[in-house]
Amino acid sequence: MTLKKRATKAAIVLLTASMTLGAPALAALDTNVPQSTVQNVSAKPNLKFTDVPLSHWANKYITKLALLGIVDGKSAGIYDPGSSVTQEEVITMLVRMLGLEQAARELSSFASDLEISDYAKMYVFMALEKGIIQYPEESATSGVGWGTRPASREWVAKLVIRAIGRQAEANELAGQATRFGDDGDISASTRGFINEAVALKIVDGMDDGTFKPAKSVTRAEMATFLSRTSPYMDSTDISGLGIVESATDKAVVLSDDYGDQKTFAFTADTVFYGYNQSTPAASQPFKQGNKLFIVVKDANVVYAEVVEENGKAANVLEGTLVNLDFNTSQIVMKSNGKEITAQIQIPLSIVDKDGKGLASSELVPGTVLELNRTGSKAKYTSIIVKHIPLNKTAEGVIQSVNLTDKKITILETDGSTATYPMANTVTYYAGTAGGDISAIKAKDKISFVIDTDVLTEMTMLAAYEPPSDKGRISDIKEDKNYLYITIIRSSDGKPASYTFDSNLKVNISGMEYTSFRDLEVDDEVKLLLDDDNKVIEAVVTNRALQTEFMNTVVSYDSKNRYLVVKNQAGKTVFYELSDSTVFELYGSTTTFTLGASNLTEGKKIDILSSSENTVKKISIVYNYQGTIARVSPLARTITLQVGDQYLTLTLGTGVGIVIPNKSNPAITDLIVGEPATIMLDSTGTNISMVEVSRSFLVYLANKSGSNRQLTLQDQLNGSSTITIPYSAKIYNMSGQEIPIDSMSNEDPYVLYYKGSTIEKVQAAQVSRGNVLAVDAAAGKITISEAGSAGKTLEVGTAAVVKRTSLSDTTLADLKAGDRIEAVKGQDGVYTIYTATAMTRKTDYYDTATSNLYILRESLGEARNYPFHSKAYIHQGTISYAPASIPSGKTVTLYLINGKIVEVDIQS
Repeated sequence: MTLKKRATKAAIVLLTASMTLGAPALAALDTNVPQSTVQNVSAKPNLKFTDVPLSHWANKYITKLALLGIVDGKSAGIYDPGSSVTQEEVITMLVRMLGLEQAARELSSFASDLEISDYAKMYVFMALEKGIIQYPEESATSGVGWGTRPASREWVAKLVIRAIGRQAEANELAGQATRFGDDGDISASTRGFINEAVALKIVDGMDDGTFKPAKSVTRAEMATFLSRTSPYMDSTDISGLGIVESATDKAVVLSDDYGDQKTFAFTADTVFYGYNQSTPAASQPFKQGNKLFIVVKDANVVYAEVVEENGKAANVLEGTLVNLDFNTSQIVMKSNGKEITAQIQIPLSIVDKDGKGLASSELVPGTVLELNRTGSKAKYTSIIVKHIPLNKTAEGVIQSVNLTDKKITILETDGSTATYPMANTVTYYAGTAGGDISAIKAKDKISFVIDTDVLTEMTMLAAYEPPSDKGRISDIKEDKNYLYITIIRSSDGKPASYTFDSNLKVNISGMEYTSFRDLEVDDEVKLLLDDDNKVIEAVVTNRALQTEFMNTVVSYDSKNRYLVVKNQAGKTVFYELSDSTVFELYGSTTTFTLGASNLTEGKKIDILSSSENTVKKISIVYNYQGTIARVSPLARTITLQVGDQYLTLTLGTGVGIVIPNKSNPAITDLIVGEPATIMLDSTGTNISMVEVSRSFLVYLANKSGSNRQLTLQDQLNGSSTITIPYSAKIYNMSGQEIPIDSMSNEDPYVLYYKGSTIEKVQAAQVSRGNVLAVDAAAGKITISEAGSAGKTLEVGTAAVVKRTSLSDTTLADLKAGDRIEAVKGQDGVYTIYTATAMTRKTDYYDTATSNLYILRESLGEARNYPFHSKAYIHQGTISYAPASIPSGKTVTLYLINGKIVEVDIQS
């Protein structure tokens, strides 16, 4: 047995040793078994432990593992179920369970500072080689007694999950809290393993609802954990899984995933267990279709247990195509969540569901297939194609779009109309740059990419512009039935009148909460019309609105609504307020009465007014947002640019300065050109706090939706954990708001800070590929993405190049042949990460974890590496799927942030 291609559940493959009892299969539930196919063995297996009677809760599990040769007694007839199992004993059991004991004996020893008993060294080294334990983890806790140290429950859960090839699933659950009452006591590094072990029903909690992660595992508990892994383990020389075709009191006929059938004999000493039974049955309880786990010794079944009541016949296999290789006569299918490799007969019949013949070239990854064969032949002879996924690039006009249900209907250029499901994350381009997909609407013209039936990418070609008219407002009227607006058209100078509703959308720069009552005669407007020539939106394109900041109230006459202020220049200005004047109190709109009550002498206010001194809005503010224009530490002043105006403000006493990711900042740390928010004291005159806004480019390693925690990983600076406040929104690269669980663990993100608070998270724009040419002076690089023709990126001369363990460099440091990831930051500056290259020989690809295992050159080197979902795997110009990478091949791996982004298979 090997660890190669371990699936979600182990594929049903009958025992690997030659122990069939004859080729003829028993007829279904035939009671007359040909004696020529049965060998009876009178030898009784020695599995009696006097301290584990039939009434003991773990008797079943200890019996199974004793028969498998995985556990031994402490002494003759004594198992000692209540004593603690040591770490080296756990590893010994796991290596035996995996069928690797002989391989362990042949393994060369490695130097290690782990203190291990002599007998256990070969098992520990094999566990290191297979990644069941990882040297950096264990060396951190090594020292006296490492091997003989009692194994804790959380440590055992981690090793068992790795042994059955479920590391990737555990990683996905690492950010989720367990269901146990003592979840806070569970180590963060083992939480995912425990979640996965519980999901697979390999481990469970205590009667009081806790897990007790640090509690030592007893020998009885260890036998239980290992026994429960049997449905997820590959067959060995003495054990395996099969579907019951027929059974008698003398023998059972089992079939495997390849249709092979074998007959196995029972003896008087065979131990039988029904489904979910804790005590042995007096006789075989098996029914046709049961999935059976058996242990065989001397060609006879010594242990048989029903692990699933309803198995599946093996002559028909349904799933989706991963890879079809006529050179090796193999097909790789994804069926029921796992990848299965099956043999095919050449020539192979390929037809659609109506019986029409198809060429093999028409089959693409994702094709829904049904494989068929006759009888117990190991090779499939025919394929019925149920659905070939659509893959295409096309153009069309949107007829309807629902971003909630993720469906879009498009009238395509060939005249056909089709509705497509949309991917959870659609890559959207507004021209050549990323845009906000929420802006798309019916009648927009787009190009789009369909990948395996799903729309994954969209580019705006021509946004639909509704009919419109432009001009100067000459009149606004309302009567009992209609509202009218009349403009003098800009195009011909003639009047034109349109109706509108009272909820008309009005857009006036510098004003919020607008309605049609904010429109004024002589405003220059653009009127957007519907198909009935009714105004649906009015955009004021020219109005002499201006904002005066930091006015000081001189007086306010509430009866006549006369306001007198002194502006920043010291000039006295008179204003008359009206019913349409809006008051904003510390960022929120308030009533006229409450707002006017704050117009007391000496109060600082901002005034938005028209050229006729008509006051549109009065703001009583406590902060200003703008760009730092000047910092004067000696004068203790900061000049802030707000729009096209400059405000010079004085620092108050005890002022607070907050700069993201900087401890104890001072006024001298403020940088001209950076955005900042300045908060005023209670008088509205002096600065009480300065909050600088900055953005940071980070890589996401893990996430926890329940507590909104992100684990960030940087190949240069290591990892860190942050919490995203609930007020902060998260967006994908196309500008769609997404939940935290939809964030990709593979991609870079930009964190937007205001002071110490994260306000927004946005996926960054990324390009990956092989550098073909560099023009450092022009700020351009040409790359090949996944073997495609050259693509030029205008990254600018300010682009930063990062190489592992080296200081930041410039574009001049890049050279042809570098593999890179170019990330565009919020400020438009590119950060370019170069991949680490290493040449090794391949061992195997693990489909369950999507990891490539290599033959490492030293013990401290990683044994396996995960793939990036968009990794480019190739030999020359020929692309490969990960599962098709040959074993024993010399390859060059290119890694960024610990993930494989490219595999170059050497010829």
